[in-house]
Amino acid sequence: MYQFKFNEFFSSYSQTFFERIWGMVCNKQVPAVKQNEKLIQAVIRYLSEMSTYTELGDFFKTNMMSLFSLLIVPNISLTHDDMEEYEYEPESFVRNDLEESDTETRRR
Repeated sequence: MYQFKFNEFFSSYSQTFFERIWGMVCNKQVPAVKQNEKLIQAVIRYLSEMSTYTELGDFFKTNMMSLFSLLIVPNISLTHDDMEEYEYEPESFVRNDLEESDTETRRR
């Protein structure tokens, strides 16, 4: 995220950063699990910020379906772990879901 705050220092690395992060998404290296919530949130924020760059507009238009199918939908859906927690400890699941509702989580 420093790339956006200090663009003058990171502009020469911008394309490399973007390609690496997009490669992680396409290669499914960011699975939708609780351990990756902060990483997923950072990737989504990064791609959201990059989508405002006019030179990447066409890229995002042509890859919108991939973005949704590989990153967005898996992370707003309930995971297997979520369903197990709901099945075996429903009160805990609801409490945790409500407690996390105001924080940055993958489903937010």
